[in-house]
Amino acid sequence: MKARVKATGEIIEVNKVTSYSKDFEVLVYYKGDDGFPYKEEQLDFEDLTQGKADVKEKSLPKNEPDYWEKLKHQYAGMFTKSFLDNCDTSVDPEQIIDDAINMATSLVIKLKLNEES
Repeated sequence: MKARVKATGEIIEVNKVTSYSKDFEVLVYYKGDDGFPYKEEQLDFEDLTQGKADVKEKSLPKNEPDYWEKLKHQYAGMFTKSFLDNCDTSVDPEQIIDDAINMATSLVIKLKLNEES
């Protein structure tokens, strides 16, 4: 199904995933087609009579200042998760966060320059 990422306005394809904690608590999240997990509150769905349905295409205009800032935050989170999933435990978490923010900022700057040219 499709959903809108609240932080960026981007429309993505997601699948509902249900898992269980050690205490057998039900954990529900949505996995994007990019592999990134989203909590339900991070996504917008259009509610119809029963359950969730595809959301209509509508995103933030790219000339809106919030668009680029929200995109940077989303990418920083994705980079941080990737680093944490793939690093050894001796790496300083603050360094991981700084690196993720720097990479996300660089990526957004390049995307914005490409968009303007």
